[in-house]
Amino acid sequence: QPLEAALKAVWPSEDSSIQFVHGRGHGTDDNRGFLRGDSLLVVIVVTDEDDCSAQDLSVFDSSSVNPNAPAINLACHYAGDKLYGVQRYVDHLKHVRPNNDNVIFSVVAGVPAELVADDFRGVYDLTQSADAKRYYDAVLAHPLMQERIDDPGDGAGHVSPSCVKLVAAAPDAFSTEVLHAATPPRRLVAVARGFGENAVLGSFCQDHFGDTMGHLIRAVGEKMSGQSGR
Repeated sequence: QPLEAALKAVWPSEDSSIQFVHGRGHGTDDNRGFLRGDSLLVVIVVTDEDDCSAQDLSVFDSSSVNPNAPAINLACHYAGDKLYGVQRYVDHLKHVRPNNDNVIFSVVAGVPAELVADDFRGVYDLTQSADAKRYYDAVLAHPLMQERIDDPGDGAGHVSPSCVKLVAAAPDAFSTEVLHAATPPRRLVAVARGFGENAVLGSFCQDHFGDTMGHLIRAVGEKMSGQSGR
């Protein structure tokens, strides 16, 4: 539940205008001092799965998984009505900075690497809100970003990978390299779309995250200097 965790971490403790499943926000008690009045908030989600921020925690109870989808790995896929809508995170993370737009949202997840490469990104002017949203629409429309179910019928079903990455295996493994699969992060990309030009998208399946970090550092620099040169 990375989106819900991020929101709860920064939401003011005394602000009850939104509700959490348990407790309240930690922004002005446990995390007091993290947010200052004019500071820049950068939210970075790094994951190989999509978000599954649930308003009904029975999603995670294997005994109550949809009988048509017995595999716990498919629980979130079939639980759309039990998850918070993504607009919750666009609206409320922005609301943490009500007097400015000093919030950057970044995702490094199972987006196919070719969709964050310069030759794909370069078709769009990502410093402009409308063009940035066109870019995210194109990412979400890509065939590999659609959720496809691989269910052999034995309770071990899963969402098919959107991309895979070669990683070094443990020293005692038979192979020196293994494939690490990631699934389509549709909810996360939808939140990035809501941030438009104030979002940075990367791929978990890239060989390295240097380009993504470069884009993120540039976005931070632009916010701090009031410039826009991406």
